[in-house]
Amino acid sequence: HADLTTRRGRPSCPLMASLAVQCGPAVLSGVMLALAFPAIGLYPLAWVALVPLLWRTRTTSPRETACHFVLAGFVFHVIILQWLLSHFYWVGGAAFLGHQLLSLYLALHWGVMGWLWAWLKTRRARAGSPLVLAILWPAMEYAQATLFTGFGWSALAYSQGPDLLVLQWASLGGTGLLATLMV
Repeated sequence: HADLTTRRGRPSCPLMASLAVQCGPAVLSGVMLALAFPAIGLYPLAWVALVPLLWRTRTTSPRETACHFVLAGFVFHVIILQWLLSHFYWVGGAAFLGHQLLSLYLALHWGVMGWLWAWLKTRRARAGSPLVLAILWPAMEYAQATLFTGFGWSALAYSQGPDLLVLQWASLGGTGLLATLMV
């Protein structure tokens, strides 16, 4: 019988352990961010949801950073866009395929932003600072909301709907200011 752990509690499959270490932070960030959105409503999580992703990508290459950002964005969008699967009854498997493709398309925006941020980190230490990422994030959300007819339903600021104090900042700078503050 195949056992996933040895007697010492370590994973017997190094590939699984490596995969968890490599991809775990991105998946965790995507899940935590999705939990902050209105369907679940744990909105304070949005303020710390990106920490595992940013921690994991602090020293990675632009290509690797982009991959981690795409994974986090894909997990996030698969969860928050789950309502698209309700069309499965009428369209069948096309609803699932559309859900996955839309999630991937939106995640690619995250990947481009992550790549740009990591590339800036390799050019200048200050250019890759968290402040730069905080400025890139609303630009990415704007691109998501406007390119190819746009899909702006997953802006980071939307997670803060129940927090009226935080929402006051939106009156000064819209969802972009809230996203900047949160990142």
